Amino acid sequence: MDGEYLVKGKTVTGFTNSEEDAAGLTDVVPFLVEDALKANEAKRVSLYKNVAALVRKYANIANEIQAAGYSASEAKAIKAEVEHFSQMRQEIKLASKDEVDMKQYEPGMRRLLDSFVRANDSVKVVDF
Repeated sequence: MDGEYLVKGKTVTGFTNSEEDAAGLTDVVPFLVEDALKANEAKRVSLYKNVAALVRKYANIANEIQAAGYSASEAKAIKAEVEHFSQMRQEIKLASKDEVDMKQYEPGMRRLLDSFVRANDSVKVVDF
């Protein structure tokens, strides 16, 4: 073993502290996922804010970056770096469940809605 987590770089799921407790596993598992997510929350929020600021600042100068004194290769490298951090932010949001990718649920939800949900015409209950 080299000290790295077996699941490093993988998407995994976990249980809340109350779910671990209900299963009697609180003292068995090496760490509680909910606690780990909460411990890193400030770091994630800081990353989200800083990347959003970077993207906004880049957008302000992107069309005039060469006029600002950057060469074409520097401009390309800066654009790639902004895209990298933007994608990294999105991946962290999804992995930490700070955001949910609804695309994977849309076909199933549409089928459920079409099959089980209907709306009847409204009925006037009180005349104002």
